[in-house]
Amino acid sequence: MFDHQTEAFERLVMLGKLPRDHKQEKGYDYKTDLKVELREREREDKKTSVSELKQRLNDIEKNFSTRPEKEKKEPPGLLESATSAVEVIEKGWERISTLPRPSQRTAALEILRREAGLSKEGFRNVVQDLIAESNTDNKNYSTFEDLMNAKDLKSEALVDRLLPKGNLVILAAQGGTGKSTFCYEIAEAVSTGNKLFGQLDTSKGNVKVVQCDESPTDAQVKFDIMDYKPNNANLTFKWNFNPSMLPDLEKEIERDKSDLCIMDSLVKIFGGGNDLNTPEVGLYMYQVNQIASRTRCTFLIPHHLKKDQTQQKKKGKDDTEVFRNQVTQDDLYGNVFIFNGASDVWGFWVAGKESGQKIYRLKNLKNRSMIAPSDHLYQLMGDEESLRFSLSIRANGDIDKAHSIEKAALLFLEKNRPNKYTVKEIYKKVSEVRGIMNGEAHLGAMVARLYSEREVTGVGRCKSSEKTGGRPALVYWKR
Repeated sequence: MFDHQTEAFERLVMLGKLPRDHKQEKGYDYKTDLKVELREREREDKKTSVSELKQRLNDIEKNFSTRPEKEKKEPPGLLESATSAVEVIEKGWERISTLPRPSQRTAALEILRREAGLSKEGFRNVVQDLIAESNTDNKNYSTFEDLMNAKDLKSEALVDRLLPKGNLVILAAQGGTGKSTFCYEIAEAVSTGNKLFGQLDTSKGNVKVVQCDESPTDAQVKFDIMDYKPNNANLTFKWNFNPSMLPDLEKEIERDKSDLCIMDSLVKIFGGGNDLNTPEVGLYMYQVNQIASRTRCTFLIPHHLKKDQTQQKKKGKDDTEVFRNQVTQDDLYGNVFIFNGASDVWGFWVAGKESGQKIYRLKNLKNRSMIAPSDHLYQLMGDEESLRFSLSIRANGDIDKAHSIEKAALLFLEKNRPNKYTVKEIYKKVSEVRGIMNGEAHLGAMVARLYSEREVTGVGRCKSSEKTGGRPALVYWKR
């Protein structure tokens, strides 16, 4: 029997209030019984927590008061209890993630918290720490020698200056930006090995799209409008999915040797109608991160931005459209688990209109992979007729064919060899480059990057011989 009382009935069974062989009775009000049971357990939890806390404090006080200062030891059982609580959470989560229904996972998560003996706030903190512990930087790069000899710090790019290999990337976009079609373009480029938007280099590979935000019919209509041409042999789709299927997805990724997995969208797949401010979401991000690390597959997950309250207040009666000015970490819908759980995070929003076409901004909000500079900003144009995007082009004399700030600088030095130039002098010539909206400091970082890869680029560097009275500037040239 399945009706509006079934979920409450199942939770009562899971909580042990009803025997497992109990049959649901038609017309019985299980929801009220569940509310009563949860209130009773909450009262018992509070009583137990207060009692245990008093006992623990008494034990600590007694233990410390009977020993000299130098002989004070950790209260007996504290380390064992803490270790046990973490093990309960880690092992319990493995079992919970296989449950098929969101309601079952929610109920089981509450039971898990109680089994661990933690308050709700304590449980959230442990989940936060588990995510932090998955970052092994402190262990792997603890000394200067470790840091300088590390060969794994330079992330390989799946899509140049956009997606790193083997990481979890969040694309946070406001409604109506076309984030699904944006992801489809990425899937097309990776499956074929063609440049994304005709400009960003990609590494050809196998792509898996987990699409739960739109139907196959909607996708077919979009593909027809886009004149979509992926490599059919390298692209597969899944049209229904829930978090309990993550272990199976990992097996498929290993079997198919997938290089990119797009999961659209975070709310539909991992929210399951639940609040995105729960520790459950953090545990899912932790799990996806582990899969990405083990399989070296990049996960790209579109997500939502909060409504821009500031711009809504500015909107007047005569305003037909209001555009967003900026996106920050705080604009992501949900809790910090989502931002902290990802390696890289990009913000994507409509910033205005030009000649009837929408202008988009794509900003790097988090770049642990260092695949792009911090706060890297792209400007794109959206074509509503083809549903495709293009990097904005700003031609500038002899560098009008440069597709990036690095290529523009390299081309300038190539054409003016063997002359030497400061970053400021180079910037005057390459300040307006296709789709790259960064200042002189960003150019300096990119030219320094060309020098660090001098065996390939042939860029040299030395101190300027010009006497300025201060620290000599660095000059660059092409050998």
